[in-house]
Amino acid sequence: MPLDRIYLRPLWWPWPKRERTVTPTGDRVLEGRPCSPERRRIAVLSPYFPYPLAHGGAVRIFNLLREAAREFDIELFAFTDDDAEPPAAPVLEFCARVVLVTKPRYREPRWSTLLPPEVHEFHSPAMHRAIARERAAFGSRRYRSNTRSLQATSATRWWNTMSPSICLRKSRGASGQSPPGGIGFAGAASNRAVRAARRVVTMSPKDAEMLGPKARL
Repeated sequence: MPLDRIYLRPLWWPWPKRERTVTPTGDRVLEGRPCSPERRRIAVLSPYFPYPLAHGGAVRIFNLLREAAREFDIELFAFTDDDAEPPAAPVLEFCARVVLVTKPRYREPRWSTLLPPEVHEFHSPAMHRAIARERAAFGSRRYRSNTRSLQATSATRWWNTMSPSICLRKSRGASGQSPPGGIGFAGAASNRAVRAARRVVTMSPKDAEMLGPKARL
């Protein structure tokens, strides 16, 4: 557990000394390369801005965007940890548009809610508004963004960093039983997000088999 979360108290705590959840309200739009009438327009939602290439998730998303940009004009929606401007120039070389939203600072203790903090910290009304606005502004042909995934860490953080088979082993634990909270509840949210999606992209045949007919390798 991060040290700054040890002394958190829930919303119903009767004494006044407690931290409050901070939910940013705005977003920032960065213009990238010009759009082409020969390329279809798509949107990509990421739990973090994929540059600099400081970890494996950023490397993967950066390279997926770069390859997809050969055939599509991409609008990237990404969360940032603060209001500081990220080094966006390398990403803007192949993305037509980037929308940045500061991630909420969720300050409820893990034990006070059914879903873990990793789910709640991506519940962002600002991102929902930005997606709704950009549907008309960017005009992508297949602009289907499952905004419910913002409330489920599965589609943004969980399934992006661990394969379903690894999640299953972790959720069962050494005793073979699901633990009370944390990874078990996040796994349930992940399953709901996967069921709601039209397509799911996996990186191994084993994961594709676990996720069923809608999975694509």
